[in-house]
Amino acid sequence: MITKLRLKNFKSWKDSGDIIFKPITVFFGANSSGKSSISQLLLLLKQTLESQDQGNVLHFGDGNSPVNLGTFSDIIYQGNIKNKLEFYLEWWNEEDIEIIKKNGKTEELELDSLGLGVTIGQKNNQNVVLQLKESFLKKAKEIAHISTERNYVGRYDFPDIDPDMARGPGKPSELPNLIKFFQFPPVIKSYFKDTSLFDEYSVSLSNLLSQLYYLGPLREYPKQIYRWSGSTPAHVSYKGESSIDALLSANNFGKQIVSPKYYRTSKPFEEVVSFWLKEMGLIYEFHTKPIRKNGQEYEVLVKVNERGRDVRLTDVGIGISQVIPVIIQTFYAPINSCIIFEQPEIHLHPKAQVGLADLFIDGINSKEKIKGSNQDRDTQFIIETHSEHFLYRLQRRIAEGEVTNDQVALYFIKNESGESVCEALSLDEDGNILNWPDNFFGDSLGEMKEMITAISKKKGKK
Repeated sequence: MITKLRLKNFKSWKDSGDIIFKPITVFFGANSSGKSSISQLLLLLKQTLESQDQGNVLHFGDGNSPVNLGTFSDIIYQGNIKNKLEFYLEWWNEEDIEIIKKNGKTEELELDSLGLGVTIGQKNNQNVVLQLKESFLKKAKEIAHISTERNYVGRYDFPDIDPDMARGPGKPSELPNLIKFFQFPPVIKSYFKDTSLFDEYSVSLSNLLSQLYYLGPLREYPKQIYRWSGSTPAHVSYKGESSIDALLSANNFGKQIVSPKYYRTSKPFEEVVSFWLKEMGLIYEFHTKPIRKNGQEYEVLVKVNERGRDVRLTDVGIGISQVIPVIIQTFYAPINSCIIFEQPEIHLHPKAQVGLADLFIDGINSKEKIKGSNQDRDTQFIIETHSEHFLYRLQRRIAEGEVTNDQVALYFIKNESGESVCEALSLDEDGNILNWPDNFFGDSLGEMKEMITAISKKKGKK
């Protein structure tokens, strides 16, 4: 789970300050305020990890990647290539990290959080800072800090390195370049006495980024017939085009979700999707049906009301097909996933928009039945939205105790003179926002005032 992010000189962000992430993290703000850039930085790291080109410090994207950011000059603040991109990422560490001490014994470090700080210039000269922290009563204590400074010819060293990892005798100071933005080359094992820490660290970060998923705002239109070959997609894809494949895979391979909404009993995956479509007031019933026995072609059918008949997705409002990928991804993604949703409320009526808040609350509290036991899914949601209805339901659920303000982080992003600014919204235990920003959802009070003024003038003329 991501716990902290800071951006410097990235697109419209000169310095974001520390952005604290919680199980449900929501970004509000006007168009072009810089909201999407926060998610884009995370997706940039993910697609770099997955890129086959190990020589690229960052893979800015192509037609097959979740984001295509152009070149270094396109992503750097104000287009000034003299600036350096900086970011700091901190995440919750799920596994103990093993290190080998100089006496040959293995020691396990129980670390609550790991951190990565990176500075990159146009010529790919970079400084990487690795931080390992343990926390006691929520007060983090840094127990290791390793910095590598890499210049154009590939020299770097470890100024704060642990004595147990000291350089071997007679080894030269020059090493091959780092791989991508954080990985050490394998040859480093011959230079230092113990490099297991680097390996464990790299695995932890790779696991975090590999379990980062994204669903964009522009989603695929529904089809009359869906063809499923029996595949199991990793996710619903960036435009939701693999949603029905994921649904059919989950159905056929017995994926079951346990939700507080239905009394902690497990339900087959398709029933979970149907439950939430009904809970949002969109339909009465939802199911998939093969066109013929043992065939690859399926219909996705819905019943709008109790007395209605089954119809295909193409025969109902577009909002239903647009929210189905959101519901599927919420429960389909693997345990410990972090899911980015951009405008999940698109094409939805306000009544359904409030239901999205309940969906995500249920998502962080749900379990999955695996080998006979119920395991916490521990999913994290990063949401970019314009929906005030979504916010109001979140606030209500905090007041009702269904979710706590410790589980929710809200931010208002604004652009001031071309620079993005991030304002954390302070929530009390009753869901009240204590620092409500000006023009948060536009000037609604101002609109009402002008309407009353217009009515008064009209009556005055009469």
